[in-house]
Amino acid sequence: MTDGQVIEALGFNNASDQVKQRVIDSARETVEMRLMSLVSEMMDDNQSAEFQRITESGDNEAGWEYLKREVIKGDMTELYEATMKDYIDQFSIAKTA
Repeated sequence: MTDGQVIEALGFNNASDQVKQRVIDSARETVEMRLMSLVSEMMDDNQSAEFQRITESGDNEAGWEYLKREVIKGDMTELYEATMKDYIDQFSIAKTA
């Protein structure tokens, strides 16, 4: 999803640009944490150790590539989008409660 789509889905179309940016930053950070939690549940001990070794080297790109190649076995976009949709759905439910 684009930033604009996320803003629209969360109902912040009329907010200031500053608020929109904070909403986007918060949504993306939350979704990334949820995504990492999901991915960590998918990893076995060897994969987890290797991923940790890669990320401790400071090469985030190599870490993402490792996850795509060895854990997800494909593009993480679909998993990211599903996690974002879930976040938006939960936000919408909380907003109306």
